[in-house]
Amino acid sequence: MPPLPAFDAEHLHLAEHLVFGLGRLDRELRGHPLAAAWALRAGMLAGAAAAEDGGLAVDRGRLLAAAAGLPIAVFRDDHGIPAAMRHIQIQGAWFRVAAPEAPEDLARLAASGPVAEDLGPAVRPAFGWVAASLPACLEAMAAAPPGLAGALQSAWRWTREGRDPMALTVAFPLALQAQGLSCRPLPGLFPRPRPPRPAGRWLRLALEDLVARVGTATQLLHGLERARHGLLGAVAGARSSSRLPAVAELALTTPAIAAPTVVRHLTRLARRGGPLGRTTPDVIAARKDKTAVSRASAGEMLRLLAGSGWLVELTGSRSHRAYVPRDLAELGVDVQPARLRPQPGRQVEEEPLVIPPLPSPAERKGPLEVDYTEVFSELRMVESRIEALLADMGLGRRATAEREDAV
Repeated sequence: MPPLPAFDAEHLHLAEHLVFGLGRLDRELRGHPLAAAWALRAGMLAGAAAAEDGGLAVDRGRLLAAAAGLPIAVFRDDHGIPAAMRHIQIQGAWFRVAAPEAPEDLARLAASGPVAEDLGPAVRPAFGWVAASLPACLEAMAAAPPGLAGALQSAWRWTREGRDPMALTVAFPLALQAQGLSCRPLPGLFPRPRPPRPAGRWLRLALEDLVARVGTATQLLHGLERARHGLLGAVAGARSSSRLPAVAELALTTPAIAAPTVVRHLTRLARRGGPLGRTTPDVIAARKDKTAVSRASAGEMLRLLAGSGWLVELTGSRSHRAYVPRDLAELGVDVQPARLRPQPGRQVEEEPLVIPPLPSPAERKGPLEVDYTEVFSELRMVESRIEALLADMGLGRRATAEREDAV
């Protein structure tokens, strides 16, 4: 099997960008107040990328709504979202186990990782490739030479041997964390699976994939920061008893936000004595639905935040409106209303764009004829009214002329 070639000038340039991006992302995530919100969304985007690399189409907007527990339309033969959701759960379980691991314990992680019973009944049918391939992939990564070149060499051998490419989507971020190239397993940091090709070209494409995905992860963090400042600025003038600040914070910590999500969150906060103004547990107990806020009020608060421009409607449904932060649209999240999306087996034709012809030069240079008769008649009527009003006040032209003659 041909090994990967040594890094040339192009490879070194890409590796330099990758290491710099990893260090920058690690530095910004350390102690960041939005680190948990970033990890949630980065894991979801990584699950979507893994499903797409497996040949499945994933609507990221519907994926966010599904992860938030919102009602979404289920399309026939739509296997992308279930595959992405399973990958998110598998990835999260392994990353949580690997968080306290030391670099030399990657092989031990392969032997003591999560089992199928820890992942829930929805993931167990898809756990076969994880139980069969992931421990072996982790052992191969543990035996690799140190550094980025060693991790890429192990990934190349795994791909060249025709092993399961899905194992790399979890093992490669763990290997980079074990090698000390990142302070935590970074979701989505894996090369795109490709068929065997010349080793030099595979290395260049793998580095390009990693650089692009680190850039996307950094862009996601910066987008969340902008959304946080924008949403908090939008509710800065709210009164002390307003619930809008709590809703703005919730919009940053949930994949997608809707009125039922707001009702559940505010009710939970009020029962725990949270910052909800005059809403107390006694007030909730006295209400008929036992909630801190009605669904209509929750929807109105979301519309107010959307009016500030920092929330974008995700679903387009009149009865089940869901929203996401605005900057997620830059990461490929589809925020087109669901009622306008093409349904399976149905083609949506675009409206033809008709541009009227320009006038000919003779028409453009022709004389302009305008009838001002009505305009002048209305002007004379206004002048007569003004003259009558001035005459009643003794300021008309005739009265002025008589005073001048008397003088």
